[in-house]
Amino acid sequence: EGNVYFNVGQYGLAVERYARALELDENLIAAYYNRANAHTRAGDFEAALGDYNRALELQPNDADALNNRGMLHLYRTNYQAALRDFNAALAADPADTTVMVNRGLANLHAGSADAALGDFQQATQLDPADAAAHYGAAQASATLGRKDAALAAIEQALNLDPAYAREAA
Repeated sequence: EGNVYFNVGQYGLAVERYARALELDENLIAAYYNRANAHTRAGDFEAALGDYNRALELQPNDADALNNRGMLHLYRTNYQAALRDFNAALAADPADTTVMVNRGLANLHAGSADAALGDFQQATQLDPADAAAHYGAAQASATLGRKDAALAAIEQALNLDPAYAREAA
């Protein structure tokens, strides 16, 4: 039931259903993980963090939970915590380009444009159709003053996903 409510955007009801599941089994990892996602969508970041933490206590190398908690840290501008989570997620799943892009964003916001560019380039090598990775490479290249590389990367991102045009503008 929690998943149904989550999928239709009823995050408060989803949280309630996941809580009921946890009353039946206090070690149900999926309920903590899903409730954390619902809390995040509802804007209750402290509760989300607590649930991600508990899910990761129960299953420490869960790449999805690490990535989502990293995104929560990134959103809250806690870049070092975000990087720790993204690094741990990549240790668990080294080929996950979504996590590479997220780590690139954390590096970029933390002021490490070179490291960010490396993450974005690695993601584009593994998945040449990843528009977000190309867009990130454009941002990192621009930050580093590499105009030609930035333009080439933004062109590739726009070819793959024209929706980046508004953000790029």
